[in-house]
Amino acid sequence: MSAEHQKALTFKALGLMLCYPTPEWTDNLPELLTVIQAEGLLGPAQIDGVNALADHLRSDVIAAQESYVATFDRVRSLSLHLFEHVHGESRDRGQAMIDLIDRYREVDLIPPTNELPDYLPMFLEYLSNLDIREAKEALSEPVHIIEAVAKRLQDRESPYLAVFNALLHLLGKPALRKAHVIIGGQKTADPTLEDIDKEWAEMPVEFLGATAPDTAQPHARCGS
Repeated sequence: MSAEHQKALTFKALGLMLCYPTPEWTDNLPELLTVIQAEGLLGPAQIDGVNALADHLRSDVIAAQESYVATFDRVRSLSLHLFEHVHGESRDRGQAMIDLIDRYREVDLIPPTNELPDYLPMFLEYLSNLDIREAKEALSEPVHIIEAVAKRLQDRESPYLAVFNALLHLLGKPALRKAHVIIGGQKTADPTLEDIDKEWAEMPVEFLGATAPDTAQPHARCGS
């Protein structure tokens, strides 16, 4: 069997690194890193990035929890729910959820009752049930969402950028760097949360033929 027709747990491992960090959860980080390293789908730069994220999460769990909430729970443009960037609270989101669940059922994957199916870690677990080639094709569907969230994480200099850079690498996309834009010799100021949310509203992302409305809702968390 060729490598492209094998399944990869790297997708699921990357998704788990986006879960809410609890002490029990961080204890399992070495196992996730071992899986990622062993499968060899990521390059050295991506491996270094996820290792640095793991070190950050394990160094101070309380601080990591506060950072997680401030990043993913309080900024709607950083939501880990894919359809929130596309459908918001519109009726189309409900049908999209049903369609996504049907895809999960094809690989005997049933989302937990306390989690929405468009949660990125759940979607990545689904990808780990597909051949690598099929997984990459499915991951390419929300690539514009992944790129948009990655850019916002870059603006915030978030260590979670490492996971999104890893996903972009799997799609053959260039990684984003933690850097400030220099204009006329002056470093531009970091964007405020209001600036990022305004960008989200003014630059809606397309996914599966839909465009994003102006409304959104908080997401649930795995690993809590």
